[in-house]
Amino acid sequence: MHVWWHAVGSRHEGHALVYAALRSVAAEYTGIATRDVAFAVRDGGKPDFAGAAADLRFSVAHATGIAVVAVVVGHDVGIDVEAVRTDLDVLSVAAAHFAPSDTAGLRALTGADRTRAFFRSWVRKEALLKCVGTGLGRGLASARWTDDAAGPAAIGWPAPSSAPLPDGRVVHDLRVRDIACPVGYSAAVAVRGADARWTVVVHRTV
Repeated sequence: MHVWWHAVGSRHEGHALVYAALRSVAAEYTGIATRDVAFAVRDGGKPDFAGAAADLRFSVAHATGIAVVAVVVGHDVGIDVEAVRTDLDVLSVAAAHFAPSDTAGLRALTGADRTRAFFRSWVRKEALLKCVGTGLGRGLASARWTDDAAGPAAIGWPAPSSAPLPDGRVVHDLRVRDIACPVGYSAAVAVRGADARWTVVVHRTV
């Protein structure tokens, strides 16, 4: 898996830059011309490559002043980045959006440790939801994991409920990893179907 960071002046600028980068990456992988790289939208609204680049998967995230792109071959992927805010009442946000056990864990921390833990949890959760193509509509509380001392965090997901995935898939075999990012941000990437040896290559342009 490869991850690219880009400094951007606005979300509109970031969108244009990211899709130009995606065309270049797909062209390098497939050998087709950048102008021939096609995109499609899956059920649930998740964007993806189409045509000759259909074996590639990508995910994009934006935060203030920055954009990040993840590309992988043959696996669903989701990425998220957030600017770390020290003025945010993280316990109130967690109580509204996280599972009770997540919020309890945050209450046990204080100060900067609590803030870092909150944003680490948030980006992991959103990356997982984006990986399976549901976004925040499925609910951050449903995205859980157990830390694996061998490396990445192995994911446990609740059984299908009254809100199944758009295409009826069973969610399993998901892993998430925190990724190196510029100071002041928190980021994570999730992948489906990869084993514990999966690696992330980070390219920085910021």
